[in-house]
Amino acid sequence: MTASKFSLFQSTSTLTTLAREKELDQISNIDEVLEKYPPLPALGDHLNRLLAEKNMTIADVNKEAQLDRKYIYQIFDGRKNASRDKLIAIAYGLHLSADETQTLLKISGNEPLYAKERRDTIILWALKHGKNMRETNELLYEHDCKTLGSLE
Repeated sequence: MTASKFSLFQSTSTLTTLAREKELDQISNIDEVLEKYPPLPALGDHLNRLLAEKNMTIADVNKEAQLDRKYIYQIFDGRKNASRDKLIAIAYGLHLSADETQTLLKISGNEPLYAKERRDTIILWALKHGKNMRETNELLYEHDCKTLGSLE
């Protein structure tokens, strides 16, 4: 996906579904609709774009994410699908903001973090307050929530 198409995705991705549907009522040509709303990038492409933007390596990301080395490379190569928690761990490794993490989850087909869910609220708060994954896991544990990377 080209940079211009991706920036278009970023600017339109913030529209709510309702607003987008209302806008669709006003566009009479399907080609215009499809041009305005290009497909989401592939997860691996998006992750590699983030790596380049942040001038990081996969090894750098994994220092924080703490995933199996082979597995994280397969995620970045697009050969493996990652669970929601693994992607959140990768988001911590990439030092993503809460908004960037939400976009990553949406692109992957996972549910975004939902503030009405206790565990998600803690993760969102931690992301917005610059906490690292270890600090976030401590908060999750203190509040009787499943930690990132736990097996339960």
